[in-house]
Amino acid sequence: MYRRMLLALPPVDRLKMAGRMFSDSRALVRAGIVHERPQISENELRIELFQRLYGHDFTELEQESIIKTLTQTKSPL
Repeated sequence: MYRRMLLALPPVDRLKMAGRMFSDSRALVRAGIVHERPQISENELRIELFQRLYGHDFTELEQESIIKTLTQTKSPL
């Protein structure tokens, strides 16, 4: 029933829902990290978020390259 309800929504609405769910999930992961490590720096938090959300999607070499870039940029968390 729930699946039918979702599929009845216009594609743009389903995409918006997916985006909100990802944002909410990311916020929960971020809050968990900050709870575990209240003194974490922005760079360390950025790296930890990356590793928890995407770490399994990249090789160690790719992760090192991405982490290097993350520490050199000032993107919002």
